[in-house]
Amino acid sequence: MKTDLILLASGYSRRFQGNKLLYELDGMPLIAHTLQKLSTLNPHSLIVVTQYEEVEKLARDYNAVVVFNTQARKGQSFSIRLGIERSTADQAMLCVADQPYLRLHTFKKLLELADGEHIICVTCQGILRNPAIFPRKYYKELLALADEQGGKQILKKYREKVIAVPCDVDEVRDIVKKESHGGWELLGKKLNPQLFIDFLLYENKQSLYKTYSFSGSCLWMYTSHWYIGHV
Repeated sequence: MKTDLILLASGYSRRFQGNKLLYELDGMPLIAHTLQKLSTLNPHSLIVVTQYEEVEKLARDYNAVVVFNTQARKGQSFSIRLGIERSTADQAMLCVADQPYLRLHTFKKLLELADGEHIICVTCQGILRNPAIFPRKYYKELLALADEQGGKQILKKYREKVIAVPCDVDEVRDIVKKESHGGWELLGKKLNPQLFIDFLLYENKQSLYKTYSFSGSCLWMYTSHWYIGHV
């Protein structure tokens, strides 16, 4: 069964204070971590949807088909549409470009379970996450998404058709760069206790919505759309 891998890389990184995809992580641009893994999966096509020339150049180094998104302001749905329109395979895996910690094994497991009938999706702590594989029969509905709607709308609609692939929480932790009065930053890293306390004090001043959850020796803090963890 042929699979197109579609990497969505058109976001504005508004919370990151810069182009997150080009931020150096472990000696290479953040997006390169995902490009490197996807290129080893022998896809029918590796399709990268982006609005950035720098990302386009990086993607071509991995023999990707680049679809330039000139209307990124229309939201994630438009990026999905551009990618799906270029897909000629039996199914497409929709991936986001800011998951550098997602393991190659997890990508491979998704592909192993793909059967052309079910949607195969990563799950973490019971929450459906990216990436997800959609058989061609779902393309029409993917093309009909609007604004910031993503594939999760379809996952919810056809929940009984979803096969979940569990992954570790570290694999899907968000990548956030925030600079405080102390000059420190967060980039998907675990914090030491004092830094974690400093972060809470700083964020409390920013009046952000927060939810805290405790699990064993782990403390996870969710703020808006992201979290950090301390073990």
